[in-house]
Amino acid sequence: MEKRAYNRIPVNLKVTFSSCDNIYAGNTMNISERGLFISTSEISFPFDVEFELTIHSIKSIICIPVCLKRLVRLSQSAIGIAGFLLKPAREYLELGSNFKISYETGANV
Repeated sequence: MEKRAYNRIPVNLKVTFSSCDNIYAGNTMNISERGLFISTSEISFPFDVEFELTIHSIKSIICIPVCLKRLVRLSQSAIGIAGFLLKPAREYLELGSNFKISYETGANV
């Protein structure tokens, strides 16, 4: 079994990000304290190794610098992006804490 440094929390949030003068949209599939996994149907190459990610949560918009860790083909029309957070914003960490509590207790956030 694979051991991870940080627990992942399944959560679906809208995100936007830009790379090489292109703007993309997607959804998070899961988040952790230091990273996240995004599903998107649109991406073109070249693709920057570092990019700015905007998370559109219910309460706020959070911008974070992300480093690309890997790209994965999820299906014929979807690509997964694993990203490492270069500087997790306080709002992102609070968002993750809220979803963790919700996920563990079954409560709605």
